[in-house]
Amino acid sequence: MSATNTKPALAKAYRTSEFLDRFANLAQNNQFQVSFGINATLGAHLSQSGIPAAYYGENAGLLCTSTSLPGSYFATTENKTHYHGITQKNAYRRTFDNASFTFYVDAEYKQLYFLEAWMDYVNGGQLQNSGQDNAYYRFNYPDDYKSNIFISKFNKDMNKNNLMTYEFRNAFPTNVSSVEVAYGSAQTLQVTCSFTYDRYIVNRRGQRRAQAPDKPPGGELPQTRDLRQSVQEQENVNLIPAGQLTSDHFDAMRGRIPTQEEIKNDSFPF
Repeated sequence: MSATNTKPALAKAYRTSEFLDRFANLAQNNQFQVSFGINATLGAHLSQSGIPAAYYGENAGLLCTSTSLPGSYFATTENKTHYHGITQKNAYRRTFDNASFTFYVDAEYKQLYFLEAWMDYVNGGQLQNSGQDNAYYRFNYPDDYKSNIFISKFNKDMNKNNLMTYEFRNAFPTNVSSVEVAYGSAQTLQVTCSFTYDRYIVNRRGQRRAQAPDKPPGGELPQTRDLRQSVQEQENVNLIPAGQLTSDHFDAMRGRIPTQEEIKNDSFPF
């Protein structure tokens, strides 16, 4: 079924007063505010790193000097069989652009510490086996390091009916750019950080959507706790040499993830 297409209106003459009504009150690009909705687990890590909640809850966003309202596009698939000689395209996935924020750096460098502490928490913070050739990072669970970011776009009159808020769901930093320092005339230090996210939500009146708490009072999601307990239980299982495995052992181990020790000793046959 094809949609009914309406023809555009023909060109017509406008009075000057009609133009003024349409163009006298346009939005400006320099009235906006950024804020971070840090979850409890990440917030605890930031506090331990010397970044108080009062800073990342308000000041970190206020120091944003430039950003972009997000964009998105559709990935499409081609259909060449419906009509002879005509190629149709249909959308099957919506993709969101990364968000980039440029911040002023305060005299105490808390903005740099804030971004670096968040990046450190994503990859577990400390290098494992740092003195060995097989050194590695053990990354944290996504539920722990992802948080929401908000961009509120408003006008000079701060009319809430004209307030527009973009909510970036499950965002985390992926790239903190290098910061140039040089002799010469002094300039304000700035740092740019790119964030990736699952999707964004647009609220045309700027009121944040009601959210269920990201974390329970214990500070950990139930599914995250269950997964950790499962891994710990698997690591405590007694190892059985491959030559001594019986059918009962196979039934007991079916669907279980092998531990690193089992893989190293070749004591897990799967």
